[in-house]
Amino acid sequence: KEEVNLDVHNIRYIASQAWPFSSSLMVGFTAETETTAFQVDGNEIEDAKWYSAKEIQEGVAKKTLELSKEDSIARYLIESWVKNN
Repeated sequence: KEEVNLDVHNIRYIASQAWPFSSSLMVGFTAETETTAFQVDGNEIEDAKWYSAKEIQEGVAKKTLELSKEDSIARYLIESWVKNN
């Protein structure tokens, strides 16, 4: 909601990992939304886009889309979603 003004529901915890700040933790969740319309806040997020699983696979293969580091929770969430969609 904060960065893209998008209401979500069915929020599910997936995993967590240590974060490089003292006493911090990065947590990963999945969620659902009723709409794909969003508005970027322009402060914390400069741009956002929806991708289909196929678009992610093709973009990575063509090197036009770069995913986060292989050992990151963000990468794990993306790869899990692509695998199941």
